[in-house]
Amino acid sequence: MGWVTLSLRRMEDQVLHNNLQLELLGISRQRQQLARNKQYQSLVINNERKSAINNDSTKTTKDSAYQAYMDYSKQEDKDSGQLTALQTSYMEASQAYEQQKNNLNDMYDQRLQSLEEETTMEENFLDMQQTEIETQLEAITQELQAVKQQVSTDIQNSTIKLG
Repeated sequence: MGWVTLSLRRMEDQVLHNNLQLELLGISRQRQQLARNKQYQSLVINNERKSAINNDSTKTTKDSAYQAYMDYSKQEDKDSGQLTALQTSYMEASQAYEQQKNNLNDMYDQRLQSLEEETTMEENFLDMQQTEIETQLEAITQELQAVKQQVSTDIQNSTIKLG
């Protein structure tokens, strides 16, 4: 009759085993979702970066200064003082643009770094959960095997022996 109790225990262990495997599957799905979210957020941040750099007013100023310099340099009767002033204006606008571009890049790099840190923290948390569940799963698997073996042994020992 002990094998009946052990069989019930085996069924409970099997349910627990299946639940732990389901939790591992859930963690795997969370990892995939986390990776997709990270990729999407990185893409959004990089697109915002490109847009901010392309739409920055210092770029427009630099482009305008360059165009004015080029237009004036093509004229036949150039005043070298005017040409130098336009060249200086262009160089200053270029430096301002590069500085602003560097500032924007730094800002967006920080956002990407924050995203990376958040993702790493979530991945570490999932790693800890997975390790804990795998440890429980290993223990329940061993117990399940032991119970199956004990049920088999108890059934063999309880058979009626004739003769």
